[in-house]
Amino acid sequence: MKIKKVKIQNFKSFYGEFVLELSEGMNILVGSNEAGKSTMI
Repeated sequence: MKIKKVKIQNFKSFYGEFVLELSEGMNILVGSNEAGKSTMI
């Protein structure tokens, strides 16, 4: 299974709509503390 796109709407630290498009291979999430990186997973 390959995940190509993640769409989050009004969940925890994400307000409104947030769309993350993933590319082939490795994708890295980078952000400050409490930015929602772990929430994405």
